[in-house]
Amino acid sequence: MAKTTLKYLKERSEKKVVGLHQTIASKALQLVEMAYNKGYYIAITQGLRTFPEQDALYAQGRTKPGKVVTNAKGGQSIHNYGFAFDFAVFDENQNPVWTGNTYNKVGALGKQLGLEWGGDWKNFKDLPHFEYTFALTLKQLQAGKRPPGSAVIGTVPNSNNYLDKGDQGTLVKGLQGKLQALEFNIGSTGIDGFFGAATEKAVKEFQKKHGLKVDGIVGTATQSKIDAEYKKLSEKPTDKTKWRLVTGTFQNAEQLANAIKRLKKDHGWLTYEKAESLDPNPTYRIMTGFFIGKDVAEKAAAELRKDYGWTVYVKEA
Repeated sequence: MAKTTLKYLKERSEKKVVGLHQTIASKALQLVEMAYNKGYYIAITQGLRTFPEQDALYAQGRTKPGKVVTNAKGGQSIHNYGFAFDFAVFDENQNPVWTGNTYNKVGALGKQLGLEWGGDWKNFKDLPHFEYTFALTLKQLQAGKRPPGSAVIGTVPNSNNYLDKGDQGTLVKGLQGKLQALEFNIGSTGIDGFFGAATEKAVKEFQKKHGLKVDGIVGTATQSKIDAEYKKLSEKPTDKTKWRLVTGTFQNAEQLANAIKRLKKDHGWLTYEKAESLDPNPTYRIMTGFFIGKDVAEKAAAELRKDYGWTVYVKEA
């Protein structure tokens, strides 16, 4: 099993500080080494997030498929200007650790370097976050003001071209949202911004399905393919037609009542009874409320057939 060495932590971190202001990048790497000397294993997981990346994340769940992952547009995050970074704690075997008091201990170390720690914020505590804005406000940054010597480390990258187990933050939320929209299981915690074992598994399954190198790392090839498949979802015409499910017949009112009870318990759907005739003892069918889009209705019908063994028809409403 791979061990967490200073070399491993610094190599991970050096990839993430590309594009940061040189003072911030230097403080970030210094923090990694300070923490290691105290027995805390950390790596930088997020640095610069470009305006187009931020706008693409903002579009998810709004003008693009998936769930909302951020409320910030391009230019509304300190990350967009190269003055902020996030970190994660690791155990001795290179596994990320998302909780625990180590985040507070690292927060104290970062403040020794003059960094502002998100764990001190009152309205929204962001334990893995540090920033250093040279006393400039977000409004001043948006207006174009910059501190002296605003050179960045390396060439400003598309920071989406490298995400790995242990990363966290809004870019990971964006990745998880796209994988979920593409119907890959990202785990019970859903879009949480933590690239853990479940997200790694989803990435590997995506890579295997599309003939990519299966390593669980979202490099340039994997990210490009995810983006391409996600774009196809956006381009699909949306079916706004209303559909209902109609079951086969139930022989008496007792069977019908039991079936409706199961449906409401398991799915919470709106249902109606439909008598097949005006006879004193008619057979019955169950008819559901509306589903928007035939694909959605067909998927629901398949669930009922699988779970209950019923005959189920999909009918346009």
